[in-house]
Amino acid sequence: MKWASVGVNDLAPTAATPEKEPATMNNPIPTQAALKELLHYDPATGIFRWLVDISRRMRAGSIAGTVAGKYRAIRVLGDRYQEHNLAWLYMKGEWPPALGLEIDHEDLDGLNNRWVNLRIATPSQNRWNSRRRKDNTSGVKGVSWHALARKWRARISFRGQEIHLGLFADLGDAEAAVREAREWHHGQFARNN
Repeated sequence: MKWASVGVNDLAPTAATPEKEPATMNNPIPTQAALKELLHYDPATGIFRWLVDISRRMRAGSIAGTVAGKYRAIRVLGDRYQEHNLAWLYMKGEWPPALGLEIDHEDLDGLNNRWVNLRIATPSQNRWNSRRRKDNTSGVKGVSWHALARKWRARISFRGQEIHLGLFADLGDAEAAVREAREWHHGQFARNN
């Protein structure tokens, strides 16, 4: 199959948007069948390889995509898509951004697109599975020093709301409170470090 032979009928219907917007902005996306004619995804390694010659540099069998920020991306049918979304489309036939969902990298490594590392998530769940902020001075995610009270403040977010867990004289008690609350509210997406 030549690159140009994949036509409009091979695209999944989505809302019209300006040209060259990212796929997450509702551009037409390739169908699972069209994607599988162009690329092979190895779920064990997370690597995509071209099945067809795209150019002199992108030959059949070569690794597809480039690093774009903290994720890998592949240009398919003229538009750039994040590899983790393409992996989900390849394996499940679904496009999570069209459903208001995201793909979460369980190990937080956006370059690790192995199938066992990818899971569907709401935007909130994806944020819960994040590292401690760089400006955190307590060393504990969700715990900060409350200068007026001269105690450790413990809090988590859930469903768009901040949940205040209390003020603690001991940092260890504040840490225990956020861990317990995070495991209760965030479930499998709880990340305590």
